[in-house]
Order: sequence, then structure tokens, then C-alpha cells
Amino acid sequence: MSGRQAKKGRRGPRSHGGGESDQEPIELRPDEPIRDLLDRTPVRLRIEGDLLVGYGFGHQRVEIPRSSVKSLGYYYKARYRSGPRQGLVVLDGEGRMLLRAKGSWTKKVLAFSAKAGLPTPQHRDEGRLWRRAKGYRRLRTAPRGAEPATALVVVFVLAVAMLGGMAGLFLAQLLPASFGAVRLLFYGLALIGGIIAGAVVGGQAVKYATEALKWMARLVTPSGERPPAAASTRTSPRRSRRTKSDFPQVVVLALLIFGPIVLAATLSNGIQDERLINRLRHHGVRVSGQVWDQVAVSRSTGYRRDMSVEHRIHLQFVTNGNRLVWTAEPAIDGHRYSKGPLSDATIVYDPANPETAVVAQQLRWSPWGGGRTGNLVFGSTLTAALAAYVPFWLRRRRAR
Repeated sequence: MSGRQAKKGRRGPRSHGGGESDQEPIELRPDEPIRDLLDRTPVRLRIEGDLLVGYGFGHQRVEIPRSSVKSLGYYYKARYRSGPRQGLVVLDGEGRMLLRAKGSWTKKVLAFSAKAGLPTPQHRDEGRLWRRAKGYRRLRTAPRGAEPATALVVVFVLAVAMLGGMAGLFLAQLLPASFGAVRLLFYGLALIGGIIAGAVVGGQAVKYATEALKWMARLVTPSGERPPAAASTRTSPRRSRRTKSDFPQVVVLALLIFGPIVLAATLSNGIQDERLINRLRHHGVRVSGQVWDQVAVSRSTGYRRDMSVEHRIHLQFVTNGNRLVWTAEPAIDGHRYSKGPLSDATIVYDPANPETAVVAQQLRWSPWGGGRTGNLVFGSTLTAALAAYVPFWLRRRRAR
């Protein structure tokens, strides 16, 4: 008997604890509440004695007697150009709005109404909202200045993305002119990659700026008013690292891969030009000829009708075997010889292939000078960065 009495005595505290859980405050929060700089979620509806109290940002407190509340209601209207228009309302006995709170509140509104002793909430999808009662109030579900701040963030991210696209185009212009029409493909890829990278950088900048503002807010707020730090932010750092997106790393990796492409193309074209110069220096034949600079003007058919000018330079000369040759002048390091529409010059050609010819002055040029030197430095730097980054990236991938 004493053992049974002891067991019954041990049941008492558990039943008492269950009674305390029934006395928890009856409150309703948005489905996705907005946090302030101190990570607080002040927006909520709460039953406090004979009052239904609404809390909003800026220490807003709206008290409504429960005797004046007939029911709750929520509305949802889809809009094509933006997000849905939805919110929660508190209705009086005549079906008029006493309080209105924007946002989604539908997940727990039924349970809240049941606990508060209110009937099933009303719902409207189409038409106008309920009429406004005297003393109608709006609950501030977002901090003041949230909309201008959002617009400023969007403008900032778009500006950084455009700068990234311009930087990508600038890097693509370092490709040698001998790429021809393939450069247009690299222009498009560089533009898209630059825009994506700029958007990622802008988003990260906004994230770090937000963290800095939160840190400053905690610094100036008295310790008694600070909310306790969330345990999930410190107890599971490994899980938080795993949930981070790999998208920024993939973008960086794609940009680094662009370096070896530039380096390989620059080396290939430079070696070809160097072989051409060496062959003509040792085995070339010098003759007198003419340089023709034909200007081709084209206009686009679009709204702006932009005009583009292209110089097509050809060499005309007679070989020692009395053969008339008309051939295009090759570009050395992307540069061509031109001194007007028509000029006389000394031309050096390959006797084994007379169509391979240059102006004698071009043989003095270095195939590795000018923009090609910049390409070599740029490509070598990105290639070295890629070689250092790939093992680190693969290590992180395996760790996940």
C-alpha cells in the first residue's frame, strides 16, 4: 500500500504541470512574422482578460474590448503584377472592421478563434473588404520605412549587377581580335556571368550591412531590453554551413575558369604570330606594293540604328615571278598597318605561299606587346587563382 501511495504521490506534479500549460496566453502571430533589428517579432494578437490586444511595430498597442468583437476574418486577393493582397481583420457585431493587419495569418487563426471563444472566421476572396467601424485602426506589421528600404536595396543590387556585367564585358574585350565571331559568344557569357556575380556580391553586401545594423542595435539597446539570442545560431554551426547555397562558389569557379581560356587563346595566337614573323624575317622576299584600306559601314535595323565601321585592309603586289597577288593583311597582336585608303609600302611575302604577306614595318612589332601582355598577366593570375581555389572547393564539397 505504501508503494502505491508513493506512485500516486508522484503523479501529482505531472498533472499539476499539465494544468499550468493550459494557462498559457492565447495569442496569434503571422505565418511568417517580420523581425526587427533585435530579432524580435512584436506583431501579434493576444487575449488579455476582457481585452483583445493587437501589438505592432513601433511599440504599437491597440486594445479592443472582447464584448465588441464578433469574429475574425481574413481575405486573399491574387494580383498578377505583384504578390497577393491578404490580411486579417477583427469584426464587430455589425460586421465592420475594427482592426486590420496585413500578411498571412491563416495557419493558426482557427485554433485562436476556438480558444478565444469566437465563431469560425469569415473569409473573402473577391469583391470589396468589410466596411470600417468608427475608431478603425491598422496594425503596423512592418517597421516604418520598410518599403523605401526595400526599394533602395533592390536599386543597389541592380546597380551592382550592372557593374558586374560591365566588368564582364571589359574582361571579354581582352580576347584577341583573331577570335573573330566567337568573341560575340564570349561577350554574352561574360555579360551574363558578370551580372550574376554582381547580383551575388550585392546580395552579400546587403546581408553584411543588415548584420552590422543588428550589431549596432544590440550595442545601443540596454541589456534589460535585449531579447535572448537564438540557440540555433550557435549550437549548430555545422548545420548552418551545410545549408548555405553553393551558388556563389559556382559563380566564382566559372569566372576563374575564364582565365585559362584567355591564357590559352593568347598563347596560341602569340605563338602563331611569332612563327609568321620569324618565317618572313628569314625567308621572306621584299617587293613594292600597295596597301588598300576599305571601309565598310553598316547600320543596324533596330530602333536606334547604330552605325558600325569596319576596316578591311588588303595588300596588292607583284611577285618576282610576275604574279599579281591580292590578299588580306594579317593582324600582328591584333594591330594592322593602315595609313589611309591607299598607300605605297614595302611588302614581305613567303615565296612558298605568296598569299602570306605583311608590310615590312609589321616585322618590327613584337607579337607579345600591347594588349596581349595584359591578357597574359590577367590569364596567368586567374589560372593561378583557379589552381589554388579548386582543391579548397573540392574539400568543402566532400565535407558536406
